[in-house]
Amino acid sequence: MRSTKTSARELALLAVCTAVLFGAKEAMALLPNIEPVTLLLLLYTLFFGRKTFWIAAVFVLLEGLLYGFGTWWPMYVYIWPLWCVVVMLLRRLQPTPLLWACAAGLYGLAFGALCLPMHMILMGAAGGFGWWVAGIPMDLLHGGGNFVMTLVLFQPLYRVMERCLKRN
Repeated sequence: MRSTKTSARELALLAVCTAVLFGAKEAMALLPNIEPVTLLLLLYTLFFGRKTFWIAAVFVLLEGLLYGFGTWWPMYVYIWPLWCVVVMLLRRLQPTPLLWACAAGLYGLAFGALCLPMHMILMGAAGGFGWWVAGIPMDLLHGGGNFVMTLVLFQPLYRVMERCLKRN
């Protein structure tokens, strides 16, 4: 699925992947900063390449429609596509599942820092920095959750996607 044109079948597949991403995230919404978005976008980027940007864009739009387009929303606009770019760059190194888990964990740890520029715009340098420092415990949860989830689920989900995409 590396071609530049998108067929109706591919569009439907991307829509299903978006629905899975959104539904899985909402299913885990009660857990603090434990989310499947990082893992699923990792897998989608490995299989769909640049087309994953469409999945990320629709996901971010759906999040805004569900929760309102608050001050958090512009951060999602760049943070999730940035993760896809990171995956595309790391893919060239052919990482092992353990290295993917480390990358996902580091991305979760860095989440608050990635939000920092927008918070500095909204609250000034001191306010943005204070917000980031106060959120470090949540970043630790996010990073740990990403690491464990990716370590445990990357290989089985990769095999499932591989089988599903070969059938069609």
